[in-house]
Amino acid sequence: MIEYAKYDTSINLDSMESIEFAGKCIAALARDSNLMEETGKILIAAEIALKYGFTDINGKQPISQRGMLY
Repeated sequence: MIEYAKYDTSINLDSMESIEFAGKCIAALARDSNLMEETGKILIAAEIALKYGFTDINGKQPISQRGMLY
């Protein structure tokens, strides 16, 4: 996406999640002893971050895209 943003100014990189953010989500889920409660659900990274209390590496809290699904 970063490569595309060089040519398309409509892409706002500041609103995107970093790769590290996805890693933080995976790490938080891996540490959760109640992980099986999440089985079968659609998990959205921004909502995982809110549940486990972390932000992206730039300190921002990404907005959940769940509202766009409906």
